[in-house]
Amino acid sequence: MDEVAEGEARKDLRSILGTFLFSGEDVDKKVAVLSGGERTRLALCQLLLSPCNFLILDEPTNHLDIQSKEVLKRALINYEGTFIVVSHDREFLDGLTNRIWDIQDKTLKIYHYDVKEYLSKKLVIDEPKKEVKKEATPEKKTLVPENKDVKRQKNQLQNAIKKAEEQITFLENAIAKLDEEIAVLDYSNQEVANQVLSKYEQLKSELDQIVATWENLNEELDQLT
Repeated sequence: MDEVAEGEARKDLRSILGTFLFSGEDVDKKVAVLSGGERTRLALCQLLLSPCNFLILDEPTNHLDIQSKEVLKRALINYEGTFIVVSHDREFLDGLTNRIWDIQDKTLKIYHYDVKEYLSKKLVIDEPKKEVKKEATPEKKTLVPENKDVKRQKNQLQNAIKKAEEQITFLENAIAKLDEEIAVLDYSNQEVANQVLSKYEQLKSELDQIVATWENLNEELDQLT
């Protein structure tokens, strides 16, 4: 770190390392004995201390645990330069970015939104395009007779989709609240910290499962229409 840091930052190396979860005797460890996660945190710390004002980050949260992701996110929020980040982690991007580059059909569009606003607006923008595409290109599939059995199946699927969407909203809100709690979590109390992080992982797993169920239900409904 001392080789990378310049100027006033060199006086605060221990404090800076502390923000990246290196404390006490950890700061004197040789790089060779660090774990994979520790090496990643060290590399990110070096990157943010390097004398540059523009960063390009490609899936920076890959292989990072929740605690490390929060550290990186806080560091980027306080970063005084500009950065471009490619990521599928919407929770990591939420509150971090203020501009979206959308590359679709070999075309680049730039939106001055945060992630949540961008996704909500994109749904509105893309929906009319899907309708036009359906009208312009007739689907080549066997039409299912609109009998009572089909109607009943459709109603069942639509009800199941609605319940899944309600569950998704509930879980997303619960995860958002935990995000706020994790941001100020006292990791010195290991028992409490582990409980919060365990609950977070559980909710994330439940959300992934219900989203997969929602996708399958929609596919089944599409086959009936």
